[in-house]
Amino acid sequence: MDKSCDATLSLSWKPSEWLYSMLDCLDLEVVSFTLVDQVVSLIMSLHGTQMLSPKLLMDKRPVISLVKKLFRHLHTDLAICHMRAVSLMWSIDSMSRPH
Repeated sequence: MDKSCDATLSLSWKPSEWLYSMLDCLDLEVVSFTLVDQVVSLIMSLHGTQMLSPKLLMDKRPVISLVKKLFRHLHTDLAICHMRAVSLMWSIDSMSRPH
């Protein structure tokens, strides 16, 4: 028997305002890659969640902003960060394409 929850979670939030607040936080002068990784991962998870109301939808502008933030962390001397940033960019690309 499948006991997964099919209920929609209704939140009192404005997804686009929240998204732009998160993007603004990542524009600070000194932001660790760990924070960027966690925020980008959270944004992608919320965007992909079907049972959240209202939904977090992303147009081209936040997608470009996320990729630009990840570009700052592409360093060959930090291979782990570099690989994770590239992985996140591919995930963002996949998420942003129409299905």
